[in-house]
Amino acid sequence: MESVESSVKFIPYAQEAVYAKLSDLNNAKDLINELPKETFEKDGVSIDKDSIIIDKDYITVPVSQLNLSFRVVNREPTKSIKYEVAGIPVEANLWIQILPVSNMESKIKVTLHYDIPFYLKPIFKGKLDKIDEGIERFAQMLASVPY
Repeated sequence: MESVESSVKFIPYAQEAVYAKLSDLNNAKDLINELPKETFEKDGVSIDKDSIIIDKDYITVPVSQLNLSFRVVNREPTKSIKYEVAGIPVEANLWIQILPVSNMESKIKVTLHYDIPFYLKPIFKGKLDKIDEGIERFAQMLASVPY
């Protein structure tokens, strides 16, 4: 399994506040509304506390023949949240680590772990740099959200 890590991002909010918002995926509704429409139609998204599911018929970027989902698989209160990514042709999970800097400041790091099957590696060749960029942009977006 390979991984991509973001740089550490500082957030001007307490660790507990950051964790509370990120550990309940219902809070992702506001973030999803900020995403560009060309990524997917927002009507095809269902969200609850533990998962986000994007209906395959609403994804405008061809990724999969299945619904794309992000599901919380582990919460370590105030410290980390681990998500399983499903509906893509690779095994993947996303991990957000949150650490305190002071009572009113924290820092986060986002890590994506993925395993590309040998027979799919030629398809992904040259696109892995975009994964690095995407994880970095995702971490920056998380750092700019009001908590």
